[in-house]
Amino acid sequence: MNFCESPRCPPYLHVTLVVGLVITPNSELTPGKVTISAQAAEVGGNVSEIDALVDGGEAKNCL
Repeated sequence: MNFCESPRCPPYLHVTLVVGLVITPNSELTPGKVTISAQAAEVGGNVSEIDALVDGGEAKNCL
């Protein structure tokens, strides 16, 4: 039995979570950035942006 199947597991730990990742390359005037977003119907969402030195093109992924 893993932790979340335990009777001691609070019900709020059972959530469906969608995580998004967007990597934006540098331009001549602005740094690149990594944007991480998470959304769970039960608890809401959050978005964080981090400045980054990106070598390559834009990339998007959803987990």
